[in-house]
Amino acid sequence: MLGAASAALSISVLITSAPRFKLVQKRRSMMPIWLPRPDSWSPYKLSAQVNEEFLTQRASELNQGISCKIDPTYPMGRRRVGGRHAHLGLVFPASEVYLARLPRVNYTSFDDKLSNDILLNECATLEWPERIEFPAPRPYDYGLRHDPRKGVGVAFMLISEAHGRPLNQLTATREQLEKVYAQLADLYTKLSQHPFHQIGSLTIGEDDNVNIGPFTGNRTGTLSYLGPFNNANDYYFAWAKEY
Repeated sequence: MLGAASAALSISVLITSAPRFKLVQKRRSMMPIWLPRPDSWSPYKLSAQVNEEFLTQRASELNQGISCKIDPTYPMGRRRVGGRHAHLGLVFPASEVYLARLPRVNYTSFDDKLSNDILLNECATLEWPERIEFPAPRPYDYGLRHDPRKGVGVAFMLISEAHGRPLNQLTATREQLEKVYAQLADLYTKLSQHPFHQIGSLTIGEDDNVNIGPFTGNRTGTLSYLGPFNNANDYYFAWAKEY
């Protein structure tokens, strides 16, 4: 195995004639690694489709008419992009931040129906805890793919920003971990006081209420819509039959 210094020296970067990619090549192994250039990377394409004026106007309407702007210090780079979503920060004068959560569109994306169902599930999953005063990011608004009522240009969620840093990015002491785990146990206890009477995925109905609908956990896009189920036997039998 190469040491860190020698490995760093063994890497050269060559810009190819193809405008969309750069070639990172190790001289010793001569195995090319293709990386997308920023102008071809899907989050940048997604950002270009966003109607920023409409997005900030909508966020302002939801926050008592206070104006906001997209934070230029937090571009849609890798730090704000996950496997299926990218995020834009909408900043208000008092340092309050809304996050625009945008489903990414690439070769692994689902069809419009499944993508919209997943987005509704995510919105409902944030809206339901708010009704029981459970700490979670607050949902403000959403728009589905090809929704004529929204002018953002892409599917989106507007949610509050959760402050703090992920625990896995910190070196926590034993006492700090015990405090976190105790708080987590309290949260699970509170959730247990609000059982559901069916098994399925939360969704937002036409009446804007949170309901239980079919499962949207189909991350491969190949399974049938299952549920909701009235008991665990039906649930497990349906999944076993599906697979």
